[in-house]
Amino acid sequence: MDSTNTTLTQGPPSRLLALPTDIRLQIWHHIFSQAIHTAPQLFRSTLCTAPITDEANSLAPNGERGSYETRHRQCRSMDSSRVLWSRLRILLTCRLIYTEASKLVFEKADFVCSDRVILQRFLGRLAPWQLESLRTIMLCDIYHQLTWSRVIDRDVLAKLARVRHLRLYVELVGNDYTDDDTAGRTVNSESNRDYRLMWIHGMNALDLRSFEMWIADKEYRKRPGDYRTAEEQAPWIDRVRGAVMGTQDPQTEQPPALR
Repeated sequence: MDSTNTTLTQGPPSRLLALPTDIRLQIWHHIFSQAIHTAPQLFRSTLCTAPITDEANSLAPNGERGSYETRHRQCRSMDSSRVLWSRLRILLTCRLIYTEASKLVFEKADFVCSDRVILQRFLGRLAPWQLESLRTIMLCDIYHQLTWSRVIDRDVLAKLARVRHLRLYVELVGNDYTDDDTAGRTVNSESNRDYRLMWIHGMNALDLRSFEMWIADKEYRKRPGDYRTAEEQAPWIDRVRGAVMGTQDPQTEQPPALR
């Protein structure tokens, strides 16, 4: 075949790429502004598809609140994983789109971590440019086992250095109000509440711009220390906000009742 007579055929020009850059960026912001459940394996992260958000659940009337595990069970399915990666597949379209949008995945998404170990393993799997782009994380204290009751690791702080927005969801049940000192789950005292979230308080070393916290109290019987209403929750939320934003010193030692 005579190469001089050979012509290359191309498809029609991309309408997406023909859009002005600022319009394309708005599209990327819309696609990637989503809640993502992190996993120890980076490529097992899933899109949050819960019908009721954690914030809405915390504000629901007494008796209508659902547990975190029940509301987010579907989020951890393979279907949610496929939905997430189908949205990210657009990054593989061409080099221009990848260059424009890849960092926005980490800048715009809300990465949800259900415990300290998952967060640390997730961060350990991110590349330096991904850590540099990470802006928002949501931490969940839902297992009632003091999973955030340690001093935050320095290497974790270094990996979170670019995070600017922190969201915290705490879910309480009857065990959280126990008077049994050996259980180590009480939130009745200020020192115990500080100790429960000591790892999270350590994030006051970061340059955070915003902090949000919600408490979902599922205990239906009224007892001392319950946090079922906004008025009852406000003092604890204000104290955590002060500790995280650096305007108030948190408890840094294990309270005597838990030693």
